[in-house]
Amino acid sequence: MTFSLYTSACIYQPVPSNCTTYTHCSDGRKVVECDYTYSNNKYIDHRLLERISEVPNQNDCDQECNDNTQCTAALQAQNNCYLYGAPIISLSQNTDLTQCEESCNQMNECITLSFHGDVNRCYIFNVTVANLPSNFHVNEADGDTIAEKVFN
Repeated sequence: MTFSLYTSACIYQPVPSNCTTYTHCSDGRKVVECDYTYSNNKYIDHRLLERISEVPNQNDCDQECNDNTQCTAALQAQNNCYLYGAPIISLSQNTDLTQCEESCNQMNECITLSFHGDVNRCYIFNVTVANLPSNFHVNEADGDTIAEKVFN
């Protein structure tokens, strides 16, 4: 399956090495396409570095992450800050699978994504499912999706 990312016409953006780019003929937009292998109704069970209470916003949570040398991504939800470490390199909430793929397409280091449909969260990893650390597990849940970039 192929996913396309449309970017502004005539503006160069770096393209991940396993993706292709071309100019859309009808309107001149740049198109970035990455191929994915999908595992539907599955998600990667991620592990927290730390949960910090009483963090009122994402900016404060990001600062907590910056202060922790092992933190690679942070999420503020329900007045808590959740800190994550490698191999998670990015995460977002209030998103859908298409937006999750768009984020992954824009990152050379993105190899795998885990979309949690029940909470509309996207976790982006810099390893394949086969190379996840032993404390990360693949589980099943309706509406979730794991997608791995296909490398040619």
